[in-house]
Amino acid sequence: MLIMLLTTFHPYFTFTKIHNNMETTTGTTIGIIATILIFASPFLAMYIGRLHRERKLLSSLKDMAAKNSSTISRYECLPDFAIGIDDSAGVLYFARRERTETSCDSINLKEIKRFKTDIITGNGSGYGNIPERIEFCFTTANSNGNDIKIELFNKNKKSQLTDELQFAHKWSKEISNLIKG
Repeated sequence: MLIMLLTTFHPYFTFTKIHNNMETTTGTTIGIIATILIFASPFLAMYIGRLHRERKLLSSLKDMAAKNSSTISRYECLPDFAIGIDDSAGVLYFARRERTETSCDSINLKEIKRFKTDIITGNGSGYGNIPERIEFCFTTANSNGNDIKIELFNKNKKSQLTDELQFAHKWSKEISNLIKG
């Protein structure tokens, strides 16, 4: 009875045959699309937010390079960290976002005597060794035992390890090659 009333008053509620006596309406289709959008919107919002944070980090990285009359030739961004290298000048730029603040700095790789990646693991129970901290350590030729450290991951600040380990391995090779060459 309701279906007859709807079809007589509004042409959008007309039925069309789909398959095996299944009937659908425009209203049902709109309802399905709305449900999908409602459930997908939080994931879409997180993705857009991540892209926005990464763009801001990259922008601050490029601004710092421009202040030093340099251009970034290679870079990579994570949600809370960005790193870039000017191959011609041999300078490493990095930016870190913590809550609302963004801090940027640079390291002249020509002044670096030694470089290593520290992956500090805890002795906790669980599956394998899960890193508690991942950091790059730079020792300059004129340092008095004071290493320059760039922290990529700290379990106390961020509980979930995402791409930081792969990021550290990749950039460790890149930085080592620049320091050697």
